[in-house]
Amino acid sequence: MPRIDPPVEPLTDGAVLLRPFTLDDVASVTNACNDPGIHRWTLTLPWPYREHHPRDWIASHEEKRAQGTSGQFAVVDAADDRLLGSLGFDQFDW
Repeated sequence: MPRIDPPVEPLTDGAVLLRPFTLDDVASVTNACNDPGIHRWTLTLPWPYREHHPRDWIASHEEKRAQGTSGQFAVVDAADDRLLGSLGFDQFDW
């Protein structure tokens, strides 16, 4: 399967930017995934969501991109890099 790489130039409209997740995002992802509203609609999240969960998840991204099976991107504020959300592509039918 083709490798799924992020674009060389980040995708942005000036307000938000898509970029790969990094370990710097662990605290923000942990906080977000402990929100009951997010957890309610994301049934695969463990509860309670601990810091090791996003560390493991982020660590898996590069291998999955290399295998062509998944592409995960952080949606961040273009001005301050604050995490706003995520965007993921999974289960491609190449």
